[in-house]
Amino acid sequence: MIPILYDALEKDFTTNGIGFLTDAVSCIVTEERNGIYELALTYPTKGHLAKYLENDAIIKAKANDEDNPQLFRIYNHTKAVGENTTWYGGEHISYELNGNPVDCFTVSEVNGERALHELLDAAILPHEFTCASDITTTNSTSIDGGAVSVRNAMGGTEGSLLDVWGVENITTTITE
Repeated sequence: MIPILYDALEKDFTTNGIGFLTDAVSCIVTEERNGIYELALTYPTKGHLAKYLENDAIIKAKANDEDNPQLFRIYNHTKAVGENTTWYGGEHISYELNGNPVDCFTVSEVNGERALHELLDAAILPHEFTCASDITTTNSTSIDGGAVSVRNAMGGTEGSLLDVWGVENITTTITE
């Protein structure tokens, strides 16, 4: 898939956005199990969309051959080396949930998808994320002891959805 560039404020990712990054030198997604999920795009400084590549812009790209395209928000870049600039930190869009707390989250006897929906509904700050999971096993969890980020409640703290359901295949996107 050729990566697609979107404006920082875009909400509709079913379109071709600003355009296809057809002249990208490389687009590499690093996805570590329960770890980082980031994109690095090397792009010509004189490429046809170079003037639109900037911090906070969003790139839609495939992380691997099996998964659907994912959204990554740019947060940094290198100085031009030769004719190219590398745009780093295309963090997966779900990283934005790091700044959205949830307080004392509890669910009882629900499947993985229901737990995800209830977690997103429990977020303190408004957001436009949706989620999906194919985990049908029912379980319960409670995360007490003060506010944690929604993303940590998904995976990264005791009692998280990953901890309890083993939910590794979570799809979290901005509502399209």
